[in-house]
Amino acid sequence: MKKCTSCGGAFDDTSRYCPYCGVEYGKTGQETDAAEAYGWQPEKPKEEEKVINTNQGMIWHRILLIILIVNGIWSIITGVSYMSRYRNAEWIAVFRSYSGLQFYIMVCGVVQIAIGVYALIVYNRLRTYKRNGPGSLKMMYIICIAVPLLLQAWQGAILPQARLIERRILFDLLKNIMMLGINNVYYANRKDLFVN
Repeated sequence: MKKCTSCGGAFDDTSRYCPYCGVEYGKTGQETDAAEAYGWQPEKPKEEEKVINTNQGMIWHRILLIILIVNGIWSIITGVSYMSRYRNAEWIAVFRSYSGLQFYIMVCGVVQIAIGVYALIVYNRLRTYKRNGPGSLKMMYIICIAVPLLLQAWQGAILPQARLIERRILFDLLKNIMMLGINNVYYANRKDLFVN
């Protein structure tokens, strides 16, 4: 590496002129320079590009991606199992006893499959740092809070002996409310990463 005698900038040994000030190697700034005579402009030093470190503070992001894949696949499997109850002899007898239960089970299956597919879409948006990724995640949790409450109310209308809110659904609601709050704060602090 050469060091410019005029500005002190370091540059390549093969270069004759300093890329920062344009002075010929070995001369000072006051001496006439052939490069200047031909209108050569010194190359400005490049500003360092801002590189966003997507690894720093993104451990929860990676964990959440795994959770989304597992929950998405599990939700699809659960939805398919709901749909398969139509062929089960025990369930056919129950359907005859309660009017509207068969349609309710079918809707539950479709909803579970739709939520599973949406979870996988959210996973892809977050994985690729899409601008709408965090918003899609928030919407998914809002859906996962509202839809079970509506389905539980509908179930209560069909099955009078059903509990108002089952423990499992209450646990899921509390989990989804907690995840909504945590992820809302987490991704609000990292919104500059989601620019695609």
